[in-house]
Amino acid sequence: MTTLDKRRSVAYFSPCIPDPRGTGWEQRAFALLSGYSAFMDVHLWFMPTIDNPDLSRLAPVIERVRSATAFYPSAFNDPSLGLQRRLMAQLGTVDVAHVFRLPQLAANIAHGCLIWDL
Repeated sequence: MTTLDKRRSVAYFSPCIPDPRGTGWEQRAFALLSGYSAFMDVHLWFMPTIDNPDLSRLAPVIERVRSATAFYPSAFNDPSLGLQRRLMAQLGTVDVAHVFRLPQLAANIAHGCLIWDL
């Protein structure tokens, strides 16, 4: 496999669970995730929302991603959870970091190819 044959990867950060049948922002998140998954390995980071706290609508997403991590921003400050360490490790391996509607997270991610999607 040459460098040109290597499938690229993206860390996609969403403030909701991407959902093709959800609200507008959930549908938009799903459309972006689906687009990326057609040509890239997607590592999804998402926040469960109050209208979907049990992750019951996650199934259509799982088949499109390489990995999925549910998080709450406050959890990054808890070293026992290891989210900061996992995030830093993953950012070191992906080609693109796409942050959807999370301005504080985007401001704190150091990556050479950051898409800040407001």
